[in-house]
Amino acid sequence: MSKDRKVIPLISKGRKLLSNDGPIDDHGMIGNLKYEVYRRGVIHIFDDRGHKFKKNSEAFEDVMDEIQSIIEDLQEGQNHTILGSGDNDHLVFTRKNGDIDLSLKKRTFETIEKLRSIISKGKKKEAVA
Repeated sequence: MSKDRKVIPLISKGRKLLSNDGPIDDHGMIGNLKYEVYRRGVIHIFDDRGHKFKKNSEAFEDVMDEIQSIIEDLQEGQNHTILGSGDNDHLVFTRKNGDIDLSLKKRTFETIEKLRSIISKGKKKEAVA
């Protein structure tokens, strides 16, 4: 990884005493997203638009260890997605202007995504012909 690439800023605000979902051991900002790490072992990453990524902390740490080199090797405009648990949204890492940008992507039905992909391929073939 080149030295001119920046890291995603993480600003911890420490513990949070009041929460409807249980005690929070750490909360703050990671890039332009907010995060909360619950004592029960779950991490929530969310934005102001109502998207929320949730994952067991241990599973999230394992995924991050596995994809470290994938994220470092992303080319400009490429992205890598970590699936959220259950019906929660996905966490997306995108290379923009040499840096990694975090965003959340609304979960959709897998079948619908596959159909969109097929339609998209058909449109591309039609345009070439």
